[in-house]
Amino acid sequence: MANSIGGAVWAVDTAAAGTVQAGVTFVAKVRWVGGSAAGHEAKVTDVSDRVVFHAIATGANYTAESVYSQGMFPGSLPVTDLKVATLGSGTLYIEIAR
Repeated sequence: MANSIGGAVWAVDTAAAGTVQAGVTFVAKVRWVGGSAAGHEAKVTDVSDRVVFHAIATGANYTAESVYSQGMFPGSLPVTDLKVATLGSGTLYIEIAR
């Protein structure tokens, strides 16, 4: 599967060397599913390398989630130049506030 960016929920299964989405994105939720081994990591950052989401798997089939409740749109976090800095395995689902 390739990254699917667009619509209300983005699916990212490949860490990008650069920006996934330029400009300000209002993130409502980040969910990581399918972390396949202990020590695998998922990290989402902004243009300044501020951590938006970070989790380290403790075993197979690891799942983690963060829900945001601040920002311009209720229940969202404004992120400038969203990047998936690290993705050891699995898929990140990024829910975008509309």
